[in-house]
Amino acid sequence: MKRLIDQILSAHQKEALLRGLGREPTYAELAMVSAMWSEHCGYTHSRHFLKQLPREAAHVLAGPGENAGIIRVSDDLAIAFKIESHNHPSAVVPYQGAATGVGGILRDIFTMGAEPVALMNSLHFDIRAPRGKRIAEHVVDGIADYGNCTGIPTVAGEYSSYPWYVDNPLVNVVCVGMLKPKQVLKASTAQPGDLVLYFGNKTGRDGTGGAIFASLNLTDNTREQKSAVQVADPFMGKLIMQATLELIRRGIPSAMQDMGAAGITCSTSEIAYKSGLGIEVDLDAVPVRAPGITAEEILLSESQERMLATVPPDRKHLAEEILNRYPLDYAWVGVINDSFDMTVHCDGDEAASMPLDLLVDGCPVEDYSSLTPERLREGRDRSVDLTGIAGLTPRASDAVSETPSLNDLLNTYQNTSHYASTRFIYEQFDYEINQRTIGGPGDDHTLLFDPESKRAIALTVHARSPWTLQHAYRGTRAVLAAAFRRSIAAGAYPLGLSNCLNFPSPEREETVIDFGGTTLAMTEFCNTMEIPVTGGNVSFYNESDVGAIAPTPVFVMVGKSFLGPDRYRYTGGTGTLYLVGAPRLQAGDLYAVWRLQRDGTLQEAQVPEVDFEREHELGMALLRLYDEHAEACGVYDVGKGGLFKRLVEQFARPDRDILLAHGLPWRPEDLLFGEGPCTYLVFVPSKSSVDVQAHLAAFEVAEIARIAFGRGYLRGDMLDDLDLKPFRRKADESLEPFLSDDLTI
Repeated sequence: MKRLIDQILSAHQKEALLRGLGREPTYAELAMVSAMWSEHCGYTHSRHFLKQLPREAAHVLAGPGENAGIIRVSDDLAIAFKIESHNHPSAVVPYQGAATGVGGILRDIFTMGAEPVALMNSLHFDIRAPRGKRIAEHVVDGIADYGNCTGIPTVAGEYSSYPWYVDNPLVNVVCVGMLKPKQVLKASTAQPGDLVLYFGNKTGRDGTGGAIFASLNLTDNTREQKSAVQVADPFMGKLIMQATLELIRRGIPSAMQDMGAAGITCSTSEIAYKSGLGIEVDLDAVPVRAPGITAEEILLSESQERMLATVPPDRKHLAEEILNRYPLDYAWVGVINDSFDMTVHCDGDEAASMPLDLLVDGCPVEDYSSLTPERLREGRDRSVDLTGIAGLTPRASDAVSETPSLNDLLNTYQNTSHYASTRFIYEQFDYEINQRTIGGPGDDHTLLFDPESKRAIALTVHARSPWTLQHAYRGTRAVLAAAFRRSIAAGAYPLGLSNCLNFPSPEREETVIDFGGTTLAMTEFCNTMEIPVTGGNVSFYNESDVGAIAPTPVFVMVGKSFLGPDRYRYTGGTGTLYLVGAPRLQAGDLYAVWRLQRDGTLQEAQVPEVDFEREHELGMALLRLYDEHAEACGVYDVGKGGLFKRLVEQFARPDRDILLAHGLPWRPEDLLFGEGPCTYLVFVPSKSSVDVQAHLAAFEVAEIARIAFGRGYLRGDMLDDLDLKPFRRKADESLEPFLSDDLTI
């Protein structure tokens, strides 16, 4: 642990600490500050940009700064949701790194008083490399085991494989919870005189210094710090969830915080600081399982499945009455006071005493006011060589054509893992437990149905690293628009946005410009769409000696859907397909993959130019269409893999043909594999009289195909008859893409 502490504080930070304390810190104080001022906890390079994000809305019950964001859906239903990264731990110990990521995000949700009802994930690897395949397998196992053991379904997610994740996988996990608006419990409502309650697992040395570890580049030195990776205990996690929810529903705690990053240091200091109070902590009372564990190790341990609550003295016996029914440890480890300081005792002595504003909020924050919006929209200097991005290695190509043929694209589609079935991943998850899921993994969209309120909630998670690598500002705008379209296709206008911003080292100027461009794009999107940011996570230092990841912001949107259990689902009937928008091949994900496989570069790939106001107008028009005809038509976003992926996954059948219309204004490559702004697919069954073109008269709409009885072919005058059965079979089979040698990126 000492090695990690010695690496984390800069000379500037050490000077600020000495100035704030007016004396030399004790070793315990130095350990506490090292964790709280790390990038993972202190947000030193990102706070300047994050404070500009819009957070307020009448329906936001809890926002950034709390354990999770909470939005009011109705008078009797609120939704808590959060996304977190566990990238560094998953790179070093993939199974435990992923499993503890799930455990941590569950605690963020039930700490607020919400019952966790669904998990999602955003997983990014490079499965070409043996190490990447091995990491991917163990990560999926870790997510599946923790979620299945706790009985929380994993209902949706995304997976991609690109060369820049070869040494730095991204494991971002989402949890969604349901509660009544009056049940919300925050971390900022402690009262003077409250007793500090610790409950859950005993504290050990596992996970010691995890927040510091996550704030450093992955090197041979930091990879050796495997003790910084936590160890999961899903069965204890389930017990803690049940005990926590019972305590909250009985109205016993005044405030609550889970012990995540920086362990007991962060949970105790933040619960007091957010409440505008002080705290006294007795480490001798903390249940420990490691003989000889030091004060510093207790303070920085991130042993899993531990909770912290503040309880008024007159409710102490009620809390004990509940906790005595569960096989877990608990102890009274401190008291809330009005000193505005944090004092720590160990072995009868005072180990630390610090002003809370110095510990929690005193870290020097980088000032990037010189980076104006105009500069961030311009983006990084494109003359800068991007060879620092792992796996981005331009090479000479012996191919004659500079543009791919339709056969080139079809071959690329078949041999790319993230267009193949993800059934190998999601079949390891129990995604139907609790019977709230409508759709689920592998479906066109995912809804959670609340039988009590009779409302459906649409869930969306989305990232697109080739776009954000090419241009962070424009790429983020395109990713947000694509995520918005996924939500609209699920019948929901987003009520809230959460994010996980995965970037390389912020100590390089190009990373800061990319990060600032991403947050500027988020601000513009949220202001235009009137969608608040309810929380998020920043993960920097995703790079190693091999290279850096591409900037990868991941976005989560949650909204109330028009759809429900009786929504329209395509089951193989005949009908008409309409395309809204104008797809372009070079803006499509498949083109980027083809370029990477062929040339090792993204040269000539494009980022769609989006107009948020136009996206909003079209989204509202489609929601009106849904509102009137949800049982008679289906709306689908045209996203990764283009129209072809939608046709194969949703409409291809052995006894149906898809007949392309005559005289379409696109090349087949653009039509089938292109992407673009405001692009949707609408299906109208033969028996329906819905006039799509009348509903969407203000937008580009074209009748592009009919689905008729046939033999499983895609037919049209722009291409030779194409048998879809091999593509459909690949989507149907239980493939193992992480183990299959014929699948590449």
